[in-house]
Amino acid sequence: MESISVNRLTDSKSIAFNAVCDWHYHWFGKRDKKTYALIKENLLHSLNIKKQLPQTYVAWIGNRPVGTYQFAMMDDVESRPDVYPWMISVFVDENYRGKGVFKAMMKTVKENAHKAGLKHVYLYTSYTGLYEKFGWKFIGPINTYRKNSSVERLYLLEIS
Repeated sequence: MESISVNRLTDSKSIAFNAVCDWHYHWFGKRDKKTYALIKENLLHSLNIKKQLPQTYVAWIGNRPVGTYQFAMMDDVESRPDVYPWMISVFVDENYRGKGVFKAMMKTVKENAHKAGLKHVYLYTSYTGLYEKFGWKFIGPINTYRKNSSVERLYLLEIS
């Protein structure tokens, strides 16, 4: 298998830009009744080359984008405005799951968060035992108020 690299997305003309837009739209955009245009506009604002957030990272196998994650100041958990910044939109293309893409992405989180000037990062998920393998600490439950998953697990990653 080819090696996996993870790089910051900074170009809307990259094939990864459209792939990430498609993933986000089909994964949560439709669920949350967000238009493709809104998803695309949001992603455009993550292409800044400064340290500011949001920032988008893409995992590659060869010249194929296969996964993504983002750092952002806000997430869609309105119940906890005191919790930020976030790692959001962690996604691996279905065709590449089980091939080490997630692990490769998680190995880059601390370094990329440090480059962004972050001291810590939060995430929430329904998975138990997955993020702990990469240094994340379980904080407790978080209310999402979503019909399909009203309570999820809140995690914190300290960045040194």
